[in-house]
Amino acid sequence: MKKSAIIFVLTIPVLLLISAHGISASGDSSSAAMVAIEGSAFSPAMITVKAGQEVVWKNKDAAAHTVTANDGSFDSGTLNQGDEFKRTFTSPGTIKYSCDNHAWMSGTIEVR
Repeated sequence: MKKSAIIFVLTIPVLLLISAHGISASGDSSSAAMVAIEGSAFSPAMITVKAGQEVVWKNKDAAAHTVTANDGSFDSGTLNQGDEFKRTFTSPGTIKYSCDNHAWMSGTIEVR
């Protein structure tokens, strides 16, 4: 078997693994990062996204919640059960946020 054929055969499983995890060959990911609001908590409470990536929060609680940046840069308004809030983060940095209705609920987004 020629060397190029061996490399091709060995490359296929790697490409399948990459595509199964939603990672393109360039390392970019166009899929949204998901944050559940459940049990009066953001889950996960800390996420890392790439600049340009969208984050979607979905309220799975019966109680109303908000997703409000501590620096005032965004506010979802009231999210009732089943509601979603989406935001795309374009600049690198750390954004802390909380729920206006429940002071103990907080989260962090690291944008790279």
